[in-house]
Amino acid sequence: MDCALCYDSENKRLYKGIAGSNDCLIPKHDKKGYKTIKYSIPNEPVEIVISSNLHYQGASFLYAKILIKGKSMLNFKDTKSLYLLNDYSIDTFQVEAGNWDELFDIIIKNYNNLYFTSESDIEKYLNVLDKIVLSESISVFRNKTSEKPTEWEGTFLVLLHSINKLSNIIECKNNSVIDDNTYFQKRLLSSCRNYLQRFADCYPTWEKKEGDSRLKQLSEKLLVVCEYIEKYGNPFEFVDLLTPDQTK
Repeated sequence: MDCALCYDSENKRLYKGIAGSNDCLIPKHDKKGYKTIKYSIPNEPVEIVISSNLHYQGASFLYAKILIKGKSMLNFKDTKSLYLLNDYSIDTFQVEAGNWDELFDIIIKNYNNLYFTSESDIEKYLNVLDKIVLSESISVFRNKTSEKPTEWEGTFLVLLHSINKLSNIIECKNNSVIDDNTYFQKRLLSSCRNYLQRFADCYPTWEKKEGDSRLKQLSEKLLVVCEYIEKYGNPFEFVDLLTPDQTK
């Protein structure tokens, strides 16, 4: 029989059980098309949201979000997501479309550690992003199931990809359960500084094409980073970071 995400109300725990049982919360399915399932844990401020689209109109995905009092848990375990070109976000726990068993395992594991965030996971995740920012080229994946990465060369493409990921982390942090985590704030600030310094060093050498929509996208995401530095760093520090060093 098909497995399902189940909840034992007596012992207050999630587990993988059988679809159709009294404890069944969310059964797996193979239906095509977009589908979102929401479930609130009884007497707890926890909501689980699963979104799927299984092989419909050229798009396939399966992911979950875990909310505590409306605030998202963040996924620092999946560093490969930083190399993905799609809209994968740090507030989602994504698996290959159709892999319900893995998704249920992830939900259960994170539910058992709702209020624990590893600083080493944060460090590892942001270290990967820092390496991307400082690269001249990058191997990116178009989706979770890609077997071969696409090679991107050129500072503009690398930084455009990086700023999308960095701004997503900032925006998700603002609505996450660890928004006020001091370590996360300081470590993220370091990545923001690294990005702006890299941007300032490279910007003068770019061949910018008038009307390039990507430049508008870049400027919008840069604003997110500058606002974060202004909020958590020194007053107008972002101005100094964006000003070319004339002594070089």
